[in-house]
Amino acid sequence: MTQLCPECNTGNFLRIEKNGEEVTYKIYSCGHREIWVVKNETVTISENIPLILAMIFDLYNSVKIGGKITNSKNIEFTMDPQQPDSIAQFIIKITDPTPQKEKEGLQIASEIVNYLSVVTNRIVKHKLPITRRIRNGMMTNTMSYTVGAFLHKNFDLNANFLDSKLLNKNPDLNKRLQLYNDGLKAFENNDFGGAIQSFYQCIEYTNAPEKSDYLALRDATSHQRIDRPGRIRELNSIGIIIRVGESLNENDPDNQHILKSKACSLKQIAWTYLSTQLSGL
Repeated sequence: MTQLCPECNTGNFLRIEKNGEEVTYKIYSCGHREIWVVKNETVTISENIPLILAMIFDLYNSVKIGGKITNSKNIEFTMDPQQPDSIAQFIIKITDPTPQKEKEGLQIASEIVNYLSVVTNRIVKHKLPITRRIRNGMMTNTMSYTVGAFLHKNFDLNANFLDSKLLNKNPDLNKRLQLYNDGLKAFENNDFGGAIQSFYQCIEYTNAPEKSDYLALRDATSHQRIDRPGRIRELNSIGIIIRVGESLNENDPDNQHILKSKACSLKQIAWTYLSTQLSGL
């Protein structure tokens, strides 16, 4: 009976190959290799051991943690070998994977980077995942790394906290974290109107007292025209000259300067609110 490759289920077993005295591999026609013996101890592949799919997400830029990092059964953070206080990727482990579980894994990955964006106050993005099977605790392929850390304050990163309190839970807070990340991206691209919209939505429908101070700006950057005289007066009072029924000219250099300044202030308000919500979990 032909033995098929456990990685792709297509390649046929060819031969046994040794790597020095430590590791023995099974080689398959597809090019994959499977660890078979480690330090002269046979690795038993059992049908009773559940299959685990590892979804590996490289970060575009490594993220400096500085504090303690705690992995969980389902989430593992990988350190950047060139910057040992930073993470370069994270792995989401899915037991007995299905298409639905993989879809949930993608959602969890987005929630992780949104969380990291808030606690670091920097844009954090992941690449498309690489998937690997894990058998008997051994991953079938090695992982790659992405370099280039941001500077920020140190913090602890606890996967157990994320697993139990945030990931695939608390959709309201996760939406606000996503909006904060969107705001950072908009600000970096000089889209100060878009940044104001996203940062405002971080505190929308909350008891944050600063909401009313930025409502006119939110309306001006998100609506085609401003028809309410009260909103017009608020905008005029901060230096944006606009009349009833007109659209905000975001290309005007004076308006851009004001929008950038207000986006910075609103970013700090949104960050403070979200940090408080996360610390209360």
